Amino acid sequence: MERAAERSPLAGLSLAGLSIGGRSEPLTLAAAQRTSSANIYWEMPKHDTEIRLVDTLEGLAAAAELLPLCDACGIDAEWQPGQAEPAAALLQVALRMYDSGKCVAVVLDMLALPHEELRQFVAALLTDTAILKLGYGLAYDLWAVAERLGGTACV
Repeated sequence: MERAAERSPLAGLSLAGLSIGGRSEPLTLAAAQRTSSANIYWEMPKHDTEIRLVDTLEGLAAAAELLPLCDACGIDAEWQPGQAEPAAALLQVALRMYDSGKCVAVVLDMLALPHEELRQFVAALLTDTAILKLGYGLAYDLWAVAERLGGTACV
């Protein structure tokens, strides 16, 4: 019988490159207990990070090719302030490559890219069980993404 830990997207993921609350100490239970619960978060490594601004179908296709190569990602959405029902304008996805630990930050211009292709990218990202998804207020960000792309059925 396969153990749950072997099926988990966390299996094999090293926490050595992550930190708590911006501190440089390793991620451990003791370190977490010394940090207030309001300041606990995982931080993607800042070294060796490539940033890609994506506003074309070619750029989106290149970003989609990275998904099978990553084991964890940070997700954040941005929208214009003051909207009663925010619709995401930018989707930022920091992808951690499993083989090298390198991080590729993909910033998707949701106003410039076609919705159908964006839906496909978002669906591929969110349904890949091998990728650990991290985010602060992630449910609200995904709701804003769904608003931009035409409803919750797409995310």
